[in-house]
Amino acid sequence: MTSTEAYNILQKDCGIEVGDKVRVLRKSRTYELGWQAAWVEDMDILITNKYEVIAINNDLGILLKDGWQSFWFPWFVLELVEKHSSVVTQPTPPTTVIQGL
Repeated sequence: MTSTEAYNILQKDCGIEVGDKVRVLRKSRTYELGWQAAWVEDMDILITNKYEVIAINNDLGILLKDGWQSFWFPWFVLELVEKHSSVVTQPTPPTTVIQGL
């Protein structure tokens, strides 16, 4: 198994999904642990802040947006802070009472 294949498996199992809120904990080295993207200096400003997950890509990682900028982060520098609620509430149907039965 390659480091990229291992990265993809672990990213799928990390529990982070689109719509979740995450915190960036630290910098990553470029291509660390099979992550197929580069850390750029502009990403440093996002460390310690909380963001919503915009997209997930097997090779690039997890996309976070800060204002007009967006960056791909590896799953292992993110902390899951809040799960996105995917529960859809259905309206309660009206109750019909039939008299005389």
